[in-house]
Amino acid sequence: MKVLLERGSSVAWRGASTLGSSALQVLSAGMSPEKEKLLRYKASYLSGVALTKPRGISLELSTACNLHCKICHQWKDNREKQALDEHDVKGIIDDIAAHFPHAVLEFSGQEPTMNAPLLFFALEYAQQKGVQTALNTNGMVVDRAFAERLVAAEPHHISVSLDGVHAQTHDYLRHMRGSHAKVVRAVQSLVAAKESMRSRSAVAVTTVLCDTNLEEMPEMHAFAASLGAESLNYNAFVLDNSYFLAPRERYEECEFWVKEQRLPVLEGVVQDILALKEAGARPAITNDARQLRNFPEYFRNKANFSKGKCLAGYNYFHIHKLGDVTVCGKGPFLNVKQYPLHEIWHSYSYYRTRQLIKQCDVPCLNNCFTLL
Repeated sequence: MKVLLERGSSVAWRGASTLGSSALQVLSAGMSPEKEKLLRYKASYLSGVALTKPRGISLELSTACNLHCKICHQWKDNREKQALDEHDVKGIIDDIAAHFPHAVLEFSGQEPTMNAPLLFFALEYAQQKGVQTALNTNGMVVDRAFAERLVAAEPHHISVSLDGVHAQTHDYLRHMRGSHAKVVRAVQSLVAAKESMRSRSAVAVTTVLCDTNLEEMPEMHAFAASLGAESLNYNAFVLDNSYFLAPRERYEECEFWVKEQRLPVLEGVVQDILALKEAGARPAITNDARQLRNFPEYFRNKANFSKGKCLAGYNYFHIHKLGDVTVCGKGPFLNVKQYPLHEIWHSYSYYRTRQLIKQCDVPCLNNCFTLL
């Protein structure tokens, strides 16, 4: 019965989306593509009807991680259910190719390389279907041979997590001695594979900015450049990146949260990063300048941080390793084993999820939303 209700609601909401899109085409006549896109997001946000399509879709392929990072809680998810298999992944990619052809399908974790057969199947099948892909990895198993197979599938980018210029810092945050050296090997292997294979895939570095590595953040840019990375992104630390697995930790008790007395240091770090970005230094810093300027206020105001209008429900969703579709842990919790992705996107459950996101008071500076 629930399946029939959800599918019925999907037809109705998809119809509303079609009518809304037709009306927007009239209203946006003569507008630049950028202004037309902004109008779609504003209209979607106000109406709750998806007049947009997702730009990013993240998909968990692995039920395990080979690190127990201190700044991450996803590895604690040990629920035992039927995980996605090749049949499921094929269906997801087919649906994206048919209905969301401009979306980037990003393979994420726990750690996607821990399920290498499914990862390579997904990359290669997506390549056949013309679906653009990306990969986030901690780099622990990426040697030259592994890198060459990844690059051969021509993902848009491969992003490797690196949380310290110095091995001691990264190894502490990642809770494994020697992990820094493996990340360095991974980035260098990917760069070498890209160059030898003349691939268009970009090799990127992602770092979590927290109190432990704060002073190393400006230096991270030069270090990433020395490894051959083409881009660098800074993510502000969040108390619970799983949205439901962390204990009820207080900001004041968290060793990784940048405290009040350290905010002047953070402000100086942000200015250094902004100067690099504005100078066009390579590797390119992919954060929006406004996002970077918000870092001090984010850490200062904690739960009272105002992030603006979150559009995550209109440009992004995440597919859990068990098949549930979710945005920031708020729903719609419909499973891809039961519903096609495009029906989920237009379902009433997703409409309700978008309303919950409007009420979200969890502070974050993630890249999956746009500040209006």
